[in-house]
Amino acid sequence: MVTVARMWRPRPEKARVRWRPGTGLALGRFVIKGARMASTATSYGIWLTFPRAEEAFGKFGSYFGVSYGLWARYRDSPLWLSFSNPPADLRRTLEPLQHKDPPELIESGNRLRIPIELPVGKERGEVLDAVVDRLLAIARPITPER
Repeated sequence: MVTVARMWRPRPEKARVRWRPGTGLALGRFVIKGARMASTATSYGIWLTFPRAEEAFGKFGSYFGVSYGLWARYRDSPLWLSFSNPPADLRRTLEPLQHKDPPELIESGNRLRIPIELPVGKERGEVLDAVVDRLLAIARPITPER
């Protein structure tokens, strides 16, 4: 996660992303902790924990990264946020995403997968802002405020 913080420094007016040493990456009101890099033949990314979501829903796995298989099979985006073994309450909370056109939630087996669309023809900072905005939009319903 230090790499993420170093490679992107948001402009002061856009400083919604904060790095807190020892606690994780803070995006607005939700904190990502315990990131571990992972790769397979068809994907590369990080396993995450969302402490507030786990307090509300129970334990589940979260993975954010590039998935070539999902990109080729489902959507025009290489970036995906996936939840492994999601509790029933988490599934119900994210269900409205499944009813959009095109669906923003793809359920396969014991996983929920959400594409993170990348804007085309934008500068790097604008693309990163769009990714952060999308992650925040997904996190809001699953991370209760304190």
